[in-house]
Amino acid sequence: MLDNAVNAAEMNDEWKKNFRSLLISYKDVFSKKHKVTNLIQHTIDIVDDKPFFRRLRPMSEEDRKAFCELVQRMEAEGLIERAETRFMTHITFSSC
Repeated sequence: MLDNAVNAAEMNDEWKKNFRSLLISYKDVFSKKHKVTNLIQHTIDIVDDKPFFRRLRPMSEEDRKAFCELVQRMEAEGLIERAETRFMTHITFSSC
């Protein structure tokens, strides 16, 4: 996981080396398993209650399946919950 974070970072080799050292020095702060916390509450303030829509881009069957599995796993682990809103946004996949 550490290597993925460092390799995905857009920086030169010296900065990557420093970044890796920094992450290692704080390794006790990071966890390999996602956890739920009640230390903060996340809200999104909106300007008005007018719903918006943007045309979705096609998603491959492979990406759609991976997305559905990820959402189901994260929901089962209590990391995400279904929103009670009429607003939506695009999902962006990024490979590391």
